[in-house]
Amino acid sequence: MKVRSLASLVATNLRSSPGSAASAVLGVALGAAFLTFFIGLGEGLRSRVLNRILPANQIEVEPRSVRVFGVAGSPTGGDLDPARLRRLQGLPGVERALGKQRSAFPARLWGGRHLIGYDLHTEAFFDGIPDALLRPELEAFERSLDLGRRRRERCDVDDDCPAGSLCAEGVCAAVRWASRFDSRDVVLRCTADEDCQRGEACADGRCSPRCGEDDPDASPCRAGERCLPVTDQEGAPAGDAKTPEDPPAVCRARCRGDSDCHGAESCDSKPGGDGLGLCRAVRCLLQRPEDARSLERGAMRGQLAVACDAAGGWCGRGGGCTGLSYCAADAPGAVSGRCELPVPVVLNPLLLEVFNTDMAASLGIARVAAPEALLGVRFHLALGDSHFTADAARDRQMVRQAVVVGFSSKAPELGVTAPLAAVAGWNARFSGSAAGSRYDGAIIETSSNEAVSATIAEAEAMGLELSRRSRTARTFGTVVLLIYLALVLLALVVLAVSALGIAHTFAILVHERRREIAVLRALGATTRAIFGLVLVEAMLLGAAGGLLGLGLAHAASLAVEAAAARWLSEVPLLPDAFFEFPVWSYGLPIAVGVLFCALGAAWPARRATRLDPATVLSQP
Repeated sequence: MKVRSLASLVATNLRSSPGSAASAVLGVALGAAFLTFFIGLGEGLRSRVLNRILPANQIEVEPRSVRVFGVAGSPTGGDLDPARLRRLQGLPGVERALGKQRSAFPARLWGGRHLIGYDLHTEAFFDGIPDALLRPELEAFERSLDLGRRRRERCDVDDDCPAGSLCAEGVCAAVRWASRFDSRDVVLRCTADEDCQRGEACADGRCSPRCGEDDPDASPCRAGERCLPVTDQEGAPAGDAKTPEDPPAVCRARCRGDSDCHGAESCDSKPGGDGLGLCRAVRCLLQRPEDARSLERGAMRGQLAVACDAAGGWCGRGGGCTGLSYCAADAPGAVSGRCELPVPVVLNPLLLEVFNTDMAASLGIARVAAPEALLGVRFHLALGDSHFTADAARDRQMVRQAVVVGFSSKAPELGVTAPLAAVAGWNARFSGSAAGSRYDGAIIETSSNEAVSATIAEAEAMGLELSRRSRTARTFGTVVLLIYLALVLLALVVLAVSALGIAHTFAILVHERRREIAVLRALGATTRAIFGLVLVEAMLLGAAGGLLGLGLAHAASLAVEAAAARWLSEVPLLPDAFFEFPVWSYGLPIAVGVLFCALGAAWPARRATRLDPATVLSQP
């Protein structure tokens, strides 16, 4: 039978039985709608909720601990040191293993006056995470905001610009905040080697990596650096860091101009023998000691300073710290300091959601309209100071500024995330050099999801265990998968019932059309043509039902999203959307509808081919 003739017969048969066709299409549509709806919900929960907590091919481990009489300890007796981290890196299937640290020192923070009208004060808890781990996520978040395409407005100060932008040369310009999560811009100040981590020495008032063949803690210098012995800072007043009798060698950045230096440092105008200078800190003076706790533009920038007498004094020479830098005081109560960039920090989106849903209402203040409103927001950190625990010695405390550069689910729910180098350096300063060289956990990325289980087993054999966050993510992932499979199974059951209904419908249709089929057989139609005729009718109904089910599923998902946006907007931790439909989910309901209809119609089609034309036509 020709294709055109077959199509004509199929169309005629469907028009002759509209009620039966509609019933079959509706049954398939309901099953396909359930299947598509549940797939979209399951994929949405996995990608928008589960992967926000921890990606599928990523786990976080920490030293195994037990509690005896309320005291936590490690039964293996080992810390997660660089050697164990290298062992994790060498495991099969592991692409990279990066250590992270938690703060082990007292600290507090305050800020928010320009957002809510007054400063909020709280204890500060830090997680230190490597730049390379967070940078891709921060860049993706920033691209989603599309700050670079906004209209460039005229401005006088930063407050004239929209969220996420700063005033530069009278025009609001987008700032690439993600690129500012860079440990190279974090300066760890010191007065002696004891303030630095193991493998570092105090040079020019900052901790720098040791180098040299005779130093067991030495490390190779990075590109653009040179291994030089520690010497007195030229022109430094008395009281600054002094050169030891046997000075170690440290890695120092060389430069031809200020643009070669990181952070707020400048290039020394006196070059070395190779024509290159040294990147040095820019000295500055605050007008008053209280200005170290101010975010007012003029006060926090101070003025540039030079050594003016042999007794150890600094004198202002006009100007001030430029760009995004500020004058960071050398010690609490001091007016002398150095220009520094604020420490870049990342927040967990949970903090913003909790603030908007709970804190804003209880404090009677406005909610933060969007995440980008917090980009570039500065606040103060009092390192070594605390509201509740013992403070560090007064001469070791520091007041520094921090700036919000992005959001990440990897940040602690109650705390902030800073570059690992910053937290490790602060741990060394306030809790000893050993505290800065061990990790509280490691984030492991595997080459595939299949390698995760084997990696977990190897890590457990090394005395490590999954962190609370990883355990929660894996438990939640298992629950989501089981619910997902149960709902998909339910949809398949609905489709199977639909297939039984289609089998019954086509069995009746075959019986009603037995004389038509007999005539076709008498006119020369083959059994294959009769079988194809019935099967094609069923498959067309299946395709129509699958297409209708696809539309119903998407309509239902939009209704659920709208209801959630209206009724659940005050509930924290909800994702921005509950559904995500992969590309393959658009063709799946049609294919499944065709398949189940074909299966349902196979037996009636087979029965139609066995009809004897002579017997049927001889009946009254």
